Amino acid sequence: MKTIFCLVLAVLLIGCTPQPAPNEEFVTIGFIGCSNTRETVEGYHHVGGIKIWDAQRRYGSGTVLDWSKNPENSIYWDTFDTLLKKYPKTKIIWWQLCIMDGDRATSKEHADIVFNEIYKRIPDAVIYVSALADYTDGVCSITGTWGLEKSKQLSIELSTDGVLPGPVLGPMSAIETAEDNCHLSSPDGKRVLGLQMKAFFDDGFQKPNEAATENESTAVKENNSTQQIEEAV
Repeated sequence: MKTIFCLVLAVLLIGCTPQPAPNEEFVTIGFIGCSNTRETVEGYHHVGGIKIWDAQRRYGSGTVLDWSKNPENSIYWDTFDTLLKKYPKTKIIWWQLCIMDGDRATSKEHADIVFNEIYKRIPDAVIYVSALADYTDGVCSITGTWGLEKSKQLSIELSTDGVLPGPVLGPMSAIETAEDNCHLSSPDGKRVLGLQMKAFFDDGFQKPNEAATENESTAVKENNSTQQIEEAV
């Protein structure tokens, strides 16, 4: 009975215990997004992730349109710059494309403004983009179904510009969704999406050049094998 109580308590603490800031020696991944993005990063750290910036409440709202507005005088970019200064080894940026139902003007042109701001700060940045997570039950009133679909559409559109596909998050079940039907529940939602993030960026993660090298090596091996088979025949 005592053991069960301790396990339950440990799970509950995932949602309410403040986590220490990541060790700057290991942090190489920054992020851009909204409150759902921040909550996902919170979950990532709770389950042992070590490579991504610490979560920031000042990223609240944080839609594609918000990040593209007045970059020179923006709380979002001010926060980004503070974290980049804190973690100078950052070379990778994960961007979750948050889009509200009312943001019907959102386009690739707005995304390009954000990319330009990233490259100003990190010229050789590698950028991963993810769409918002789907829900298995109900509709988030903030994004509506339109915001979710536009997020997916834009993530595909941006992949033609050398941007890499990031982790596919969700879908979020009812137990993993907060009472507002939009945000991540604590601890379940944060834990599930946090584990998805950790699986992508920490567990077996390969940098793009490493992945390309491995693919080339695999292609060479396959070609050699084909030649050997042909010679044997």
